[in-house]
Amino acid sequence: MQEETPKPIKKSRKVQILKVILTLFLLLTTWVLVDLFGPWSTNLRKFDPIVIGKLETKMWRAYYDKKALQLYWLLVEMLRTQNNLPFWQANLNAYRAAKAAFVFKKGQKRSDYEQAIPYLIDYFNALNKIGNLKNDATLTAKLELEWWIVHRERKTYGEEALVNAIAATTGQFYKVEPNLLKDYASARTIAMLQRDVKQEAGKVTEEDWKYIEQKLIEAYSSLAKELNKEEIK
Repeated sequence: MQEETPKPIKKSRKVQILKVILTLFLLLTTWVLVDLFGPWSTNLRKFDPIVIGKLETKMWRAYYDKKALQLYWLLVEMLRTQNNLPFWQANLNAYRAAKAAFVFKKGQKRSDYEQAIPYLIDYFNALNKIGNLKNDATLTAKLELEWWIVHRERKTYGEEALVNAIAATTGQFYKVEPNLLKDYASARTIAMLQRDVKQEAGKVTEEDWKYIEQKLIEAYSSLAKELNKEEIK
């Protein structure tokens, strides 16, 4: 009697699932590596000042309400939609920026504040690379932190010092003469001081936030105009 040819043994369901998981893992790993280390390039001088102004207003509200996760997602949105960073780079750099902000927020003195610098250096280094910028990331990070300090200690430094500090930081980042950015820095300073004064008086109302948003849109419109001049040169 002729024996039946044995049927091929089906691969177990566990093996099939394991292969699917492994394939997905390899695809995810490839995506992350290409996203983080691929030859990406974007023009950081091009953005929509209205969108940036509105996003920054929301970011300020998240920061002062101590909503770190909301600030993080808003930063991701800004980096994705306005700076055109790929997904994982946007998320990584949003984390760095948000971490720096909340390290600073919890600080009580300069040595505490300076713990934010490594996150800022990594953040600016990443933007320099993808944006083909020529600034010194360490210096930019220190200037960024400095205007944060000037703002926090505004009653000691004064409004003009805050305007100058913001102009210096932004000028260093984009390699633009700071004096050309005074209108931008002034409008941004007015927005900050509006929030501060109203908060000290008891409450920042929705009307106050609308005014702050308008001043930030004004600030970024001025910045965009100046950066566009630099692009034409």
